[in-house]
Amino acid sequence: MNVRRLLKLLIYFVLFLLALIAGVLVKAAGNNEFLPLVVHLPNSTALPVLTPTPTITPTPGPLNTGEITRVSVATDGTAGNMRSGSSDISSDGRYVVFSSYATNLVPNDTNGAFDIFIHDKETLETSLVSVSSSGAQGGNDSTNPSISSDGRFVAFSSYAYNLVPDNWDIAPDVYVHDRETGETSRVSVSSDGVGGNDWSVLPSISVDGTLVAFASLSNNLVIDDDNGNWDIFVHDRLTQQTSLVSVSTG
Repeated sequence: MNVRRLLKLLIYFVLFLLALIAGVLVKAAGNNEFLPLVVHLPNSTALPVLTPTPTITPTPGPLNTGEITRVSVATDGTAGNMRSGSSDISSDGRYVVFSSYATNLVPNDTNGAFDIFIHDKETLETSLVSVSSSGAQGGNDSTNPSISSDGRFVAFSSYAYNLVPDNWDIAPDVYVHDRETGETSRVSVSSDGVGGNDWSVLPSISVDGTLVAFASLSNNLVIDDDNGNWDIFVHDRLTQQTSLVSVSTG
């Protein structure tokens, strides 16, 4: 890896970490009534894995009332015992997805990594999302969740090696979990299904869950990608086509 590329990786990591800490990764629900808010307390540490207490909490609140509700909780209402971070919310404000290092949000969370959870504000149920199709917990950190309008599909980036078969890439990939079928699939792939050969992160899923946009350093997702830079791709989950979209209009 040359110095220029290494510097770009470092800049990306610093910007991402600052965004996570500052809590600027927020999105309003489609009805403009709810907003997932990441709150960072002044006396917390900057390293999420090392802090012994939860210091970042994604919370939705009706914008027309000012009410704030903590959603980084277990189904019985117990607050997470570790830090929670990046979040997203469904269009109707019912479902909130978030990343967390907490081990007490669901039973038997023993992987010692950041996971993706979803909290249902109607039933108050909290479930683990960053799992394989067989239900196995991710073997490494998962973050940056993005949820479809109806809450069925959740996209996220993960270092986990065991979410799909034959994943030997040590760089993070982008996945989509179907909460209805339980299937987890990797979407940071080329149109012929080959996994990206470098970092793929920061997914954003369409309202119906069919399209997933993400940033990637991979140069094998489309042909003739030789710029050596971060690019933006869109993967169509229906046609299995992956397209480069960070291009000029000329």
